Amino acid sequence: MANNPLGQYPVRSPGRNPTVASFQFDTANTAAPDGLVDPCGIVNGAGVRTSQGLLTFTLNDRWTVLHATCNLETTATYLAQVADVVRGLSAANTVVVTTLDEALAAQDTNNLTVNVVVVGYPSAT
Repeated sequence: MANNPLGQYPVRSPGRNPTVASFQFDTANTAAPDGLVDPCGIVNGAGVRTSQGLLTFTLNDRWTVLHATCNLETTATYLAQVADVVRGLSAANTVVVTTLDEALAAQDTNNLTVNVVVVGYPSAT
């Protein structure tokens, strides 16, 4: 793998065919998330609430390597983070987002907007 001009970090080649996409949703307390905005069509369905503060989104495509990150659009005392990512070519790829209260405990929230960015690679090399 090639290095950058400073020789410190490997260069990510566009030849690896990365897919970069984002989606946005609103939390809906104990219900499934609503208000899904998915301009790339990456999410299969609208997402489901799997347990307190955990929202799971199944993706339409499958990747060998999958990264995801998210942020919460609020100044309230909550945060959102990616709790889990399931990747692989033989299993449905999912992104699990959790919303946390100020004590960092999973918490159902209502009407908070979460933005998620996903980067998927078809192969590990």
